[in-house]
Amino acid sequence: MADDSDTESRIIRVLYLHGFEEHDESPKPTLLRSHEKIEIYMPPLDVYFDKKNGLIASLFRSKKFLSVLVSAVVTRFLPSPLSNISLIALLGCVYFYRQSFVQEAFRISLERTLRVATTALRRYNPDVVVGFSWGGSLACNLIESNKWKGPTVLLAPAYYKLNQYAGYSTGRKIQYAESMEEVVVVQGLKDQLIDPNQQEEFSKTNGFKYIPVENEIHNLWGFSDLPNVVLNVSRGVQSKY
Repeated sequence: MADDSDTESRIIRVLYLHGFEEHDESPKPTLLRSHEKIEIYMPPLDVYFDKKNGLIASLFRSKKFLSVLVSAVVTRFLPSPLSNISLIALLGCVYFYRQSFVQEAFRISLERTLRVATTALRRYNPDVVVGFSWGGSLACNLIESNKWKGPTVLLAPAYYKLNQYAGYSTGRKIQYAESMEEVVVVQGLKDQLIDPNQQEEFSKTNGFKYIPVENEIHNLWGFSDLPNVVLNVSRGVQSKY
């Protein structure tokens, strides 16, 4: 984290780890960028379906999936009816192991985007890390690995849900350094993707400040107080919530 005692007047450097569908001109990064005291860096995680770190690309990086794909091609060159029998058996194998393929795709995507976030953290040297949804999960990973100990704002973090999708056996407790600074969790109470009660429990379990936002869904586009939350957490100021 950057070291500067004049926190009231200086520009706050924010590393923004975006969500699944977010881009540079999405409402939340645009809102932060519009504040005169905030500078943001938003590295492209390329996590959307058709992007290089998305689930489709990750599926084709899966050794399990590729081995099945190669086997499917090979069976087409077998003499009939052996070819048809082998193909049916192969399709049954795909169906049986479908959850394993999905889990591995999520793991690969999470690992690749975490490397992007780690590199950005080292190069940008931010004052605050802000993570939304997928990016919120990455911020939790940075905290848990002790790569980041500074003030953090988690916007509807998908930490627990993504770990479930990836098949990781993880609880709601994050292991972090004693010197860890304040972490704030902002959660819309009408979130259609993540259970707000689960987020509140997650916050309490980890000793994070929890800010519930009425009438907001997962994207939190209407949460106009985000810049103030970021500035307050950077200065160690208690939130009004």
